[in-house]
Amino acid sequence: NVLSGQNGPNGLSWLMGTAKFLGFIGLCLVLGCLAMAAAGSIHSRRIRLFIGIGWVSAAVSAVVLFLTQGPYTIAGKWSDCFDTALWSDVYATRLGKALVVRELLLVALLVLVLSLRGHFERSLTSWWRSTTLLVGVGIVLTLSASGHPSASAQSGVAVFSDALHLSSVILWVGGLAVSAVPTIHQVDV
Repeated sequence: NVLSGQNGPNGLSWLMGTAKFLGFIGLCLVLGCLAMAAAGSIHSRRIRLFIGIGWVSAAVSAVVLFLTQGPYTIAGKWSDCFDTALWSDVYATRLGKALVVRELLLVALLVLVLSLRGHFERSLTSWWRSTTLLVGVGIVLTLSASGHPSASAQSGVAVFSDALHLSSVILWVGGLAVSAVPTIHQVDV
């Protein structure tokens, strides 16, 4: 129906765009801040707040995108967000599977973060770093594997290069956020 020019409910595409944006910013915060904390380069109480905000934003985004993809595709109604038959149709797509895997990996990341109990010096252990790195790479791959790179003729190369690019952006934006915010609050006006 979308291809025939029909529109879904008012505000649905805006909600989906906002969820994608907040989800990406959330992944930048959670993964970028975790990388800074695991490297031992930042010792701030705010880092826990950023990781929490980032995780919640990424998790809520994945759920919202999964629920709204069906009504968007069929140009349905808002109530179609809770149609379980439509959920199975969404899950059958590349995007649906990627969103479910992303949510599961975010739960695994939450378990890893909670295992630290706020003591980031525990993140210096090799098992924690290795496991967190694998989970983080998996989360980034769900972004690349569900988007345009996976639809190209050489999808393996495209997904790899897109994931490498997204990883760089995530580390840069997340590191910048956790580095800049304590400085902003120290400026005297």
